[in-house]
Amino acid sequence: MMRLLAFALCLSLLSSAYAGDKGNSPKISPWLYKKLVQTEQLIAKKSYPQAEQKLQSILSDVKDKSYEQATVLRSLSSVYALKNQYKKAAETLSKAINLGVLPTGQMKNALLNLGQLYMATE
Repeated sequence: MMRLLAFALCLSLLSSAYAGDKGNSPKISPWLYKKLVQTEQLIAKKSYPQAEQKLQSILSDVKDKSYEQATVLRSLSSVYALKNQYKKAAETLSKAINLGVLPTGQMKNALLNLGQLYMATE
């Protein structure tokens, strides 16, 4: 049950990072997009430690308080959830939300995902 929740959360976090709000969404750089695709490939192979390491590395290369930072934090949160580290996933997702840079649709999804993570930790 918890694994299914983590998988659903991961899909939601990753897909909404790219979908955005039709036309209103900030964009990520081609460099970051490429790095996130590589990370998704690691996640698909269930190489969660490598995905986490890659995202931590990317995080140090993006601008503070940016949409790109929020996107990386959301992806990192999904990796923590897949590793059953729900508290850490919630803390990381909360950081992304608190940046205040997510478009409305992504913010709603992130808040919903945060609630799901809190439920998973209780």
